[in-house]
Amino acid sequence: PSFDKNDNNTIVGYYANLSFEFTLNNLQDINNYIDILLTNGIKNVNSICFSVKNYSKIYNELLNEAISNAKQKAYAILDTDIINIKLIEELETYNSHCVYRNYLLTENNDSFNNKISISAKVKLELE
Repeated sequence: PSFDKNDNNTIVGYYANLSFEFTLNNLQDINNYIDILLTNGIKNVNSICFSVKNYSKIYNELLNEAISNAKQKAYAILDTDIINIKLIEELETYNSHCVYRNYLLTENNDSFNNKISISAKVKLELE
């Protein structure tokens, strides 16, 4: 239901939302598909969800790189060839394999950023 702006108890009509999903193999094509939707009667497009098919694989690769990087920095900082690692702790990072973005019918659609960022962080504790 759609309620009166002055009286939250009075219904002035109804509206509907349509949700659907489709898959793109190239994220660079998203602007073209959104343009097709908007030129074919859709008034606005909201809450687009980009997902990464192989998120776990990518994250684990980044996690291994973060561990390797931490070890290299420990060797460099301590100026030694031998380090005794007590603990390697995975630190919390905000990663979502579904990144939400509002995309409204405005003149600013050219600034739409179609990139997904994934990161991993670790803490290396030495003895």
